[in-house]
Amino acid sequence: MVQAALTQIEPYAESVCELSLPRRACDFTVLVTPRAISAVNAYQIRGEPTIIFTQPLMNTFRNEDEVAFVYAHEASHYILRHGELRQAREDEGARLLRELSLQRNSRISDQQQIDQQSAAVISEINSKYSLLEELQADRLGAEIAAVAGFDPIAGVKIFEQTGDHSHAKVLPSHPRNAQRIARIRDVYK
Repeated sequence: MVQAALTQIEPYAESVCELSLPRRACDFTVLVTPRAISAVNAYQIRGEPTIIFTQPLMNTFRNEDEVAFVYAHEASHYILRHGELRQAREDEGARLLRELSLQRNSRISDQQQIDQQSAAVISEINSKYSLLEELQADRLGAEIAAVAGFDPIAGVKIFEQTGDHSHAKVLPSHPRNAQRIARIRDVYK
């Protein structure tokens, strides 16, 4: 089931990638983590067309639509350059905060406090952007899945399996699952 869905959707994701990022590598690779990792999760490695599925996520899939949606969602993060945008925000935030600290002619003890505040500010900024980026990846992922012949509404139901119970601890940068499901259903009624 998993391999068949990946084989079917891969050319569509790669095609969208090639159109969006003509000078970038778009040959997506899917890897599965060892069983020891307990989180039900998938992620795209920043700056690379590599998608990681955890083994617990693999055990959660009920149908090919869910596999295709998750794959397309993670590929969308790469296509939309979310990892690079996140890194740029972190770099710019750190640069601005260093500039501020130099303007204040801060002492060493002040510098440590500025560094801590910098990390907190950058984290907060990235958290806000991450919510939007997740919704963008859901939308593009659903489009890729639909064009590849999968049902995005059936695919997005993977969020019903993962639940929100650990949401705040594990994925605070992600929208609530109910919101994500509703948004895809609104588009693909």
